[in-house]
Amino acid sequence: MVKALIIGSGSIGKRHYRILNNLCNNVKIYSRRDKHYRDLIECLKHFNPTYAVVATETSSHFKITKQLVSEKIPLILVEKPIFHKTNLDFNPKDSIVKVGYNMRFNPFLNLLKEKIKNQKIISTQVYTGQYLPLWRPHEDYKKSYSTDINLGGGVLNDLSHELDYLQWLFGPCNSLVALGGHFSNLYGDSDDVFSLIMKFKKCKIVNIQLNYLHNPIKREIIVNTSQKTFQVDFSKKTFLENGIEIPVNNFERDFTYTEQHEDIIKNNGSQTCSLSEAITTLNLIDAARQSSKENKWIRITNK
Repeated sequence: MVKALIIGSGSIGKRHYRILNNLCNNVKIYSRRDKHYRDLIECLKHFNPTYAVVATETSSHFKITKQLVSEKIPLILVEKPIFHKTNLDFNPKDSIVKVGYNMRFNPFLNLLKEKIKNQKIISTQVYTGQYLPLWRPHEDYKKSYSTDINLGGGVLNDLSHELDYLQWLFGPCNSLVALGGHFSNLYGDSDDVFSLIMKFKKCKIVNIQLNYLHNPIKREIIVNTSQKTFQVDFSKKTFLENGIEIPVNNFERDFTYTEQHEDIIKNNGSQTCSLSEAITTLNLIDAARQSSKENKWIRITNK
């Protein structure tokens, strides 16, 4: 029997709680405001979960995940990005740690992966923009961790799904150059725009823009191969192959989260982003910031 504990009661924590209530018999949500326990450790010892989900601000992920590992929780899912900085001492031995890059379960992305697997990929363009004040409509965005670089905010962290799925599609990134920062009048000091040019093993030219500015939300990828052009608009839920729409079964917003939880619970997360993959994405985020600061290409060392 799966006993699931969600740590964090924000919008994403509540989403995980709602979904897991349909998958598990015993689900609990814990936050720092919980009056029933002195701290997380007491909650863990009392509830004794078999599966824990970390859904707090990014800057707290490392401390909380270390506590979960110390208590030998068997399965752990950490919301993306895994941590707020690299080079942290973390080597879990008794726990399986996965990271919440749930776009890997998006049917459009899976169809794209299937369509391009035997083709020569020439170039790719990715654009993702979402207006931060409207991102979480029931919360004041000025109080969100997204506005604070020290809490792990910024588009490179919040929108790092793209960095994960590009590696999932094209293999490791070899080098990148980037430009970004806080350029708008939005509240806070986190990066609200970043543009990157990246070179991957299976695609030599990838252009990316991530921003907190686009209203309404826009998320798309265009892949040019030697034979075809594929265009996926995740916001409008359309898939075009050489301009012709390919039908894809409709799905609800919770679908990718549900599939991810089922993959972890039933298969120990065989398709879910691994800890090592998430650390690689974190290194790409660091490399993008370094490139923007130093105005130069950064070569990526892949282990």
